[in-house]
Amino acid sequence: MSHALMMAADQTDFVGTVWRDDMWLSNYPLNYHTAIDYFACSPFWDPQCNNVRARLEQRGLTDLQGMEYTLDSCQEPHLFVICKQERQSADAAVPVMFYYILDGSVYQAPTIHGVLSARLSRCMYSVQSAFLRLQKDLDPLMKTVPAPSKLLSLPSLSTQHSKLQMRRVPSNEDMHSTNRIISHVLRKNALAAHGQQQQQSSMLSSEPSEFHLPQVRANTPAVSWAPQS
Repeated sequence: MSHALMMAADQTDFVGTVWRDDMWLSNYPLNYHTAIDYFACSPFWDPQCNNVRARLEQRGLTDLQGMEYTLDSCQEPHLFVICKQERQSADAAVPVMFYYILDGSVYQAPTIHGVLSARLSRCMYSVQSAFLRLQKDLDPLMKTVPAPSKLLSLPSLSTQHSKLQMRRVPSNEDMHSTNRIISHVLRKNALAAHGQQQQQSSMLSSEPSEFHLPQVRANTPAVSWAPQS
């Protein structure tokens, strides 16, 4: 962690603190040149900053190292943004904290961590409130829903094996009846095959029958045909 961030963490959190000096504002105008002087009267000001040293030693801020306050931006006469930064060299300065003067009232700008934490806390509160309201709406409905029935368990392998063993074993009489039926079917098929074979052999040994064309008699008049006109 850098030295600037460590100093910022050690500082008192003034977020939510508002400072205003109506007497100063009634005697002096608040503008680009007097914003730092007005801010120096607030509790946000560090009396050991480089601004005080530079004024006493008649030196510039870039010639010193340490904490200093600069006017970052402004929209006269309503808004002035002041940056507290750590001067490391003439060309390097690390921002530590931001303050703003809005219509004569001085505030400390919250950090990004503080803003995100506040937004997340607000979101969590909204989500929790929504779930509580949903739970209240669903409680009466859940009381009217019957309890789910128990699932039927599938029969185990041992139960199936016992059922197979309980089947009746065929007796000798059943086996004899079965063999008799099979023999009868085989004999019937054999006789049918033998008769079909004899019929085919007889058809092959017989002579082919003669085919005679019909004869036309001589005195039969010829039939003439002509298309109709």
